[in-house]
Amino acid sequence: MRKEKVLCFDIETTGNSPLRDEILQLTVVNGNRQIMFNEYFRPRWIKDWENPVITPADASQRQTFSQSSTQLQRLLFNADLIVGYNCERYSLAFLEQAGLSVPVPSFDVMREYSALYGLNVFLPLRDCCVHYGQDHYNWLLCFDRAKAAMDCFDGLIRDGGWTVTPTEIHPPENQKGLRLPTEEEINKEAERAIDAYEAEFGADGFRAFRDNDEIARTDAKRATDPVYHQTGEMLNTPGNNYRLTDLSIDQMKAAGYRIHHAVGDGKHLIMSNGTRDFAVRIENETSEKPIPTKHNTGMKL
Repeated sequence: MRKEKVLCFDIETTGNSPLRDEILQLTVVNGNRQIMFNEYFRPRWIKDWENPVITPADASQRQTFSQSSTQLQRLLFNADLIVGYNCERYSLAFLEQAGLSVPVPSFDVMREYSALYGLNVFLPLRDCCVHYGQDHYNWLLCFDRAKAAMDCFDGLIRDGGWTVTPTEIHPPENQKGLRLPTEEEINKEAERAIDAYEAEFGADGFRAFRDNDEIARTDAKRATDPVYHQTGEMLNTPGNNYRLTDLSIDQMKAAGYRIHHAVGDGKHLIMSNGTRDFAVRIENETSEKPIPTKHNTGMKL
C-alpha cells in the first residue's frame, strides 16, 4: 500500500454532533506527511459556537464547505485507505453528513490502539502518541493532530501485529471482534472530562484551554503517570505480557498502583491500579513484608 494513497483526516467543528453541527476546518495529510488539503470554512447555518481554536469572527470571511466538496471528493476517490483518530464516528461521519462519499476502507487508530488494552472505550490521542514516542505536537492544531494520528497509525502497523498487503490491511487475530464504543459511552466519557475540567479550572476553562494552560497542567501530571514512563520494553511471562515502566515502586504507589505479584525472575514486580498493569524493576527493595506471588494473591490479572 503506497503511502501517498493513505490519507489522514482531522477536523474542527461547531460541536460534536454530525447531524446538527458543521465543519470549521479540515486538514488532510498523506502517509508521507504531505499536506493534501488544509482549509477553514464558514458555516452555512450555525452562527455562534464555542470552539477554543476557531471563533465566529475567524470563520466569517471564509468559503463554505460545499465550495471545496469537489476537490475533497476527488481526494477520497483517489485514496486507498482513510486513517484518523476516532475517524469512523467523528470526522468521516461529518464528511458523509456534508454530502461526501467515502468509497474506501477506513482505519480508526483510536479503536485499534484501545484494543491493545482490551478496552471498549477510547484512549486519547496524546496517550497513543506518548506510547509511540511522538509527544511533541500542538494538540490545538488540526494539522498537528493529523500528523500525530498518522504517526500512531505507523506505530500500530509496525508493532501491533497487523499484516499489510499492497491493497489490504488485516488485524491480528486477537483483536478481531472488538466492538466500537457506543455513543452513550463516548458521551459519558466526554461529560466526565468536561465536569472534571470545570471543577479544576472553573467557568473560564475554555479560555485556559485556548491559552495552552491545559497542556502545561497535563505535562505536570505526567510526572507520576506510568503511561508516560514506559521504556518501550515488554516483560514476557507465562501468564501475560507487561509493559515496563521506569518509575520506582514508591512512585507507582503514589500514582495509585499496588503490588499485584512478583515475577519468577526475581527482578520485577507487577503493579496494578485495577485497570492497567505494569512491570517495575526491583531496585533496592528493602520492605520486610513478603511480596505476594501470582499464586497466593487470589487476584486475577
